[in-house]
Amino acid sequence: MEISTADPIWLHPGEQSLPPSGRVQCRELTACWEFDHEELRVAINPPPESEPNWQRWTVETEGGDISIVPMVPDRSVVFEPLTRFFLLPAQSTRIYIEIPLNIAFKWNGQTLVEAPSETLSQTWFGEFDAGEVCYWVAARAHREAPVSRDNTVAISPLMLSNRSDDTLEVSRICLRTCGLNLYRADGVIWTSETEVIHRGGDAQSRVDVVDGPPPTLGSATLLTSRRQPLTRAAVGRTFRSLMEWTISTILEE
Repeated sequence: MEISTADPIWLHPGEQSLPPSGRVQCRELTACWEFDHEELRVAINPPPESEPNWQRWTVETEGGDISIVPMVPDRSVVFEPLTRFFLLPAQSTRIYIEIPLNIAFKWNGQTLVEAPSETLSQTWFGEFDAGEVCYWVAARAHREAPVSRDNTVAISPLMLSNRSDDTLEVSRICLRTCGLNLYRADGVIWTSETEVIHRGGDAQSRVDVVDGPPPTLGSATLLTSRRQPLTRAAVGRTFRSLMEWTISTILEE
């Protein structure tokens, strides 16, 4: 049984209309589950010719819901536009990033197990003594919204504004995905929109996550809430610690 991740899938133990076992196939990820009235079993990437290595949980007989939901990656992602470009003073532009999704099994809203649909390379983003481990997402930043309806990726819009007096070169960017919601609109999964206002000089860049679905969409359905609140102060401190790193800054000047 293959299941699309476009919608959360709710499984109620004991209801004969829903299967007591199933399988999710998403890119590199294969996940199987079985449940009865007392136990839930999940196997991630089981071997094809042998018994799965089940992870097991004791579950309530009644009143419990099992859900399979898409999740944003558990770390920030670093990416580059397909071609570097320059943003003139007082100008803005929107770019779109395709982010591979994780798949999570939840019991009554609590995450039991989570796995990525695609294995991403890790990269260090920041200065030698101040930075963070991120995922590297290659060649998935576009100036126009992708038309793909691949349910294993989310489209993340990023609005860049240059409020400095100098031309800004946009090259490598770090997107903090943990503060983004996931939405579905017309069969496509989207994240919240992130706004970055570059002020130049010693001023910090201002970063905001827009409430609700991306403003370019019409109606959209909330799929998954953000992993954690994204505070402007925390992002500002991260930006400031990276501004002097000339190899891989968030917005290279």
